[in-house]
Amino acid sequence: MAEKIKENNNNTPKKKFASQELQGLFHDKSLTTIQENNSRLNMSERDLGKSILQSYPRRIAFELTNSCNINCVMCGRNYTETSPVQLTMDQFLWFKDLFHIVEEVTLMGWGEPTIHPDFVEMLKILDQFSTRKYFCTNGMLLDELKSAIFEYHVDFITVSINGATTKTNNRLRRGSDLDKIVNYIKNIVSRKKNTCSQWPQLSFNYCLMKSNLHELLPCIVLAQQSGVSRVNVVYFTAFTKTLFNETVWGMEQEVQQVFVEAKKIAKQLGIDLKLPCISGQDSAGTASHHDCSLPWRDLFVGADGLIRPCMTTSKTLCSLDINKSFFEIWNSNEFVFHRKNVNQIKNMPNSCINCYHQLICNWNLQKSFLQDGHTYSPTWGASHSIPGGKEKRRN
Repeated sequence: MAEKIKENNNNTPKKKFASQELQGLFHDKSLTTIQENNSRLNMSERDLGKSILQSYPRRIAFELTNSCNINCVMCGRNYTETSPVQLTMDQFLWFKDLFHIVEEVTLMGWGEPTIHPDFVEMLKILDQFSTRKYFCTNGMLLDELKSAIFEYHVDFITVSINGATTKTNNRLRRGSDLDKIVNYIKNIVSRKKNTCSQWPQLSFNYCLMKSNLHELLPCIVLAQQSGVSRVNVVYFTAFTKTLFNETVWGMEQEVQQVFVEAKKIAKQLGIDLKLPCISGQDSAGTASHHDCSLPWRDLFVGADGLIRPCMTTSKTLCSLDINKSFFEIWNSNEFVFHRKNVNQIKNMPNSCINCYHQLICNWNLQKSFLQDGHTYSPTWGASHSIPGGKEKRRN
């Protein structure tokens, strides 16, 4: 698998990629020489617009399952047909030779990764390598996983919440319990202190909606009180028109006022705060999205064993054929074609035209806040029948 393919790309003008693409994704933890060299080559190939790569991705993201143990009001899974699927251990282990090369392995996707039956075993395997281990969770199983988190040296954990009060969070995230989650986090922080460890680093992922905008400031306070060092704010994207009034589209003045105060409080409390662009102020202007580097930087593996450009797309590039070599997939015709066209408006895939990826999309455009009428997610089990990586449309 560790082979390299010689390429004969034509050099193309360097692209200006959005700075927020890298913001907060790769953290302050030392890299090995192999990781540094691969990442440097990867970024060089990305900047030159090469479509056939000699570098490996900087990050592998595994969507372990599309199932979840809670049911959030705003989750797109409620508005699409899904067949329960989960990544197999054989599929996960196929990437084992890359775990000392990539900077980070991320466990997250449309479902809750911690409910996968092999989740702890996967952490154990990853702990044999130098890659950073990161997972995003709804937090409900953190107490059960506490021992494994420390035994297998998890580096980063993001906990998704939708309110600073139990009433708000638990209403929007049905089946969640903010009081329990905060208590679980405090236990982890306490163990960090007792063992003099700086890991895992903890963050809140706060999905900003009209009904919880007023709780962003208390959320920053809650983070400081809980021992969480970072709050990452993402806008809620509605997948049905019935929830469009819960987005903050058209509330730019109110959002800006809250963000100004949020920055002040975060600075006072020493919280690392990440905020999205205010609508109308996004540097993407009128473009469909910022220039995207994900087809170079990331490899996203769906729970159904299909390779996709990212989490927020229905587009399938190819299947994970464990009988092939890595570069046969990484430089497959579909992947190469996607790299050539992801930033070209004439040939851009429909899902990229309608991009709502939090780091890549254009927040000046309404479609970033409303995906109704667009094919915004995979069909998982049904997507196995999609030929040539084409997107399947739902009317």
